[in-house]
Amino acid sequence: MIIKSCALGLRLVPELNATTDATNRVRMLQPRVDICMAVATPAGLITPILRDVDQVPITQLSLMATNLAKKAREGKLQPHEFQGGSFTISNLGMFGIREFTAIINPPQVAILAVGSGLPKPSLCQSGSSTQLFFSNHMTMTLSIDSRYVDEVVAGRFLSHVSKLLSDFPELLFADDPTAKAAFDGNHLSTPDDFETLMLSRNVANLASQKTVPKA
Repeated sequence: MIIKSCALGLRLVPELNATTDATNRVRMLQPRVDICMAVATPAGLITPILRDVDQVPITQLSLMATNLAKKAREGKLQPHEFQGGSFTISNLGMFGIREFTAIINPPQVAILAVGSGLPKPSLCQSGSSTQLFFSNHMTMTLSIDSRYVDEVVAGRFLSHVSKLLSDFPELLFADDPTAKAAFDGNHLSTPDDFETLMLSRNVANLASQKTVPKA
């Protein structure tokens, strides 16, 4: 779900779905959402790539991630399976790490560090009764290359991902909730992109949503 929510967030904030040309010092927006996931292996850290994540159903995505991680640990990855990518996710939550800062994987412009979840109690009022329930809270830390991405854009991306995970997880289970035809990867994000697209609870209507490229 984290990988899928990041893919949708990158469609809404394409400034982060980018690589850089170090020679000319320019940022290049990428038309495909290819997310690298950091995997620890006996030979060290490697980042196999999940291709076109925004278009892959979440159940298939889970299987792809499991298979890629297995191949990485066995040293069986082919070059095309770990070379490239437009964004990286590093997850140390399985080691009980609450939060950490990850180093950007050049020539990408950002990387997301995911910590472990922590159950927190909350009170919910239902009619005349009050119920106690626990929800899982985790810390996500986004590192950016500030030469190419500013903090406002980074904050917008984190806000989108957080809303998807906490408020609108049902959108993650649609085959293509971002409606590929509506996003060509060349527009820049605007503050209301999430409100005009992702806040629609009727997934069937998402394909008809349009965004206006930023001038």
